[in-house]
Amino acid sequence: MKDYERFNRLIGSQREELNEEFDAGNKYSVDFFQILSPYKQDFFGTTDLNYRLQHKYHSRLWTYIPGVQAALFGRVDDFTHLDKMIQVKNRYRQWFEYDFRTGQRNVIIDFLANGQLGITRVWKSKYDNKRVLQLEYRGEEERLLKANADFARDNLELAYVLTIHKVQGSQFNVVIVIIPEKKALLSKELIYTALTRQLDKLILLIQNSAKYHLLRAKTESSILNRNSSLFFHYDVKTPSEGLRRRLRDNHIHRTNRPDKIELVTSKSEVIIANLLLAAKVPYEYERLLDCPAFPVKPDFTILNLKGEPVLYWEHLGMLGDEEYDQKWERKRQSYKKNGYKLISKEELKKVKNRKYVLVTKELKGAIDSTEIQGIIDNIKKLG
Repeated sequence: MKDYERFNRLIGSQREELNEEFDAGNKYSVDFFQILSPYKQDFFGTTDLNYRLQHKYHSRLWTYIPGVQAALFGRVDDFTHLDKMIQVKNRYRQWFEYDFRTGQRNVIIDFLANGQLGITRVWKSKYDNKRVLQLEYRGEEERLLKANADFARDNLELAYVLTIHKVQGSQFNVVIVIIPEKKALLSKELIYTALTRQLDKLILLIQNSAKYHLLRAKTESSILNRNSSLFFHYDVKTPSEGLRRRLRDNHIHRTNRPDKIELVTSKSEVIIANLLLAAKVPYEYERLLDCPAFPVKPDFTILNLKGEPVLYWEHLGMLGDEEYDQKWERKRQSYKKNGYKLISKEELKKVKNRKYVLVTKELKGAIDSTEIQGIIDNIKKLG
C-alpha cells in the first residue's frame, strides 16, 4: 500500500473499505484521527501545515505535466479530490431529491454547522465540463452537496490540522498535538483542551525548548486575570493567587498600569493612580509598611528613582460611613504608634524625611481631578 493510500485511510476519505476490512461499522470516519496546533499562522500553524500535508499526499491528484501526465482530478479553489475539510460558517443549504415513484422533485433544506468535518470529491460536470466539488459531511455521507469555487472559498478550510480552539467540544479516537517553541497563547486551559480531545490515543510532538513552555503553562491561566465571580470559588494556588484574593477583597477597579494588572478598591483611587502614571511618578499601591508596632498598608507609597519610599498617601473617599471610619481610625493610630506624621496637601513643603503620610479627603464622595493633579505636581518637587 502506498503512503498516500495509508494517509487517505487515516483521514477518513476511504472510510468504506477500511470499515469493511475491519468490520468496524463507521468507526474509521473523518473524525477518527486529528492533528492539533495551538496556532493558525507561522511554520507550525494550521494554515501552513494543511497545505504541506495536502501537497505531500495529494499533489498527484492535480499535477499536470504536458505530454507526460494528465491531472487526475484537478482542483476547485484550494481543494482537490479526497481532501479533509471543515465548514467554517453556519449556513443553510438547499438540495433536491427526486422521487421516482411520483416523478416529483422535492426541495430539501439542511443546516450546515460551523465545525462540521467532511471530505471533498472532485468531478467534472457533464454539462459544461467544469470541475465541481461534491462535499461529504460527517453523519450525512449519503447526501453529497455540490459546491463551486465561490462556495469553497467562503465556507471551507482544509482540516488535516485544526487549531485547539476550533475543536473545543469535539473528540477523536487518535489525536496528535503539536507544541511549537512559540510561547504565545499557551495556557493551562488551552493545554487541557488539547489533552482531552482523544478517546483512545494521544501523541505529543514537542519542539525543542517547548517542553518548558508546556510546564510553565501549568501555572499560566488565561481566565484568572478576568474580573469574574469565578474567582470566588477558584481554589488552585497559582502565581495569580494574590490577584484572586484581592478580587475577593473588593479590588475590582483596574488602573492603566502597563507593567502588571493593578486592581484598586475605588474609582477615586483609579483616578489618582492614572494621574501618577501619566506624571511618571513611581509608586506602589497598598505596599506593606512593615512597622514594628502595627503593620499597615498605605493607599499609595510614592517612590524615588531608586525605588525608595519618599511619601505615603492616604485618600479618604468614604468618610461618614461607620465601618470605614473605624477602619481609618485604626490605621491612623497605627501611623501614630510608629512615629509617622499625618499632613495635609498644604503641608507638603514640610516633608524632609520618609515619616510623612499625606491625607486627602473627599467631600460628599466627590473627587477633584485638578486638585489631585496639583498635589502630584508638588510631589514631583520632593525629588
